[in-house]
Amino acid sequence: MNTKFKIKNKIDFHKELSKRGKWVKDYLLNHYYKNNLKPKDILEGAFNYTEAGGKSLRPAILLFSCGAAGGEEKKALPAAAALEMYHTWTLVHDDIIDNDDLRRGKPTVHKNFYNKALKRGYAEKEALDYGKNIAILVGDIQHAWTISLFEELYSKYKFDPAMVLKIILELEKGVSPLLIEGETLDIQYEKRRLGELTKEDILGMSAKKTGELYGYSAKIGAMIGLKNANENHPLTKAVSSFCYNCGIAFQLQDDILDLTSKEKDIGKPIGSDIREGKRTTIVWYAYQNANKKEKKNLLKLIGNKKATKEEIKEAINLLIFLNGISETEKLALNYIKKAKGFLKAIPQSNYKKLLESWADFMVSRNF
Repeated sequence: MNTKFKIKNKIDFHKELSKRGKWVKDYLLNHYYKNNLKPKDILEGAFNYTEAGGKSLRPAILLFSCGAAGGEEKKALPAAAALEMYHTWTLVHDDIIDNDDLRRGKPTVHKNFYNKALKRGYAEKEALDYGKNIAILVGDIQHAWTISLFEELYSKYKFDPAMVLKIILELEKGVSPLLIEGETLDIQYEKRRLGELTKEDILGMSAKKTGELYGYSAKIGAMIGLKNANENHPLTKAVSSFCYNCGIAFQLQDDILDLTSKEKDIGKPIGSDIREGKRTTIVWYAYQNANKKEKKNLLKLIGNKKATKEEIKEAINLLIFLNGISETEKLALNYIKKAKGFLKAIPQSNYKKLLESWADFMVSRNF
């Protein structure tokens, strides 16, 4: 695997991102663990999102950070694949929680097996239960596979087993509880009145849901590159802080794209956050800027699970008019600016340029 390259322009970043996505996808699709995935529905479900594609942003960050620390990307590939599988199980479960039918332009795991169950002659309620049950079990086995993949840092490349254990514990004792806390808060906030939450409440929830896993991706990439499990190493702290802040910006931009993109581009229904009543900074800013009548309209539209396409469009137009989207864009840019400050501690290299390009991509993507 040749990992030497030069960054010449913006297109090169996308090429390098795509290249690493292919490395990770190939690693997973050809992995021995697939022989453990039985029966057939579990095997198919486990690969639903992997085969559908995706940008593999978190694995790429791990590999970029490994390179920035002077390490060999090839030796970090088991960890990059583990990270992708970990992220995938969270998506499978998240899609159940959010009642989403599409992911990456294809039926979500629970929707896919609901459809299959109907074709097999299941009644409606039985099909719904079957789809959700298979998706839960798929997420569970993907989480287990994650740990097996991390172990290969030792069995394939002979990294210090104490460091491998540290990497796993950082995920399961640190990131997982925070991620689940953030997801729980996201669910609970849907039932909180708009005026009760602060911007800090929403950002804290976003940081736990998204920022923590991005920060972890960079942290362990640097650890692998340095062959040093000390999380307080200056370079490890720098890339971790950089990616944590970029991760928050990513979530803010994701909230914007949910309202401003086309369904065929993002691969899921537009305005699903509105139907679910998600308390985003977009909604928070809009509510702060609204007059009494506009607040009443927001309360009527946000969280209406049966909202029509026209009502979703009305809600989006109101969020735009009340500067919810423009203020969130500014906030995302502020996080990127803060993130880039941490790059000063990272030595100059092509990998550092990739990290800088990735930061810009976080807020410029418009798929």
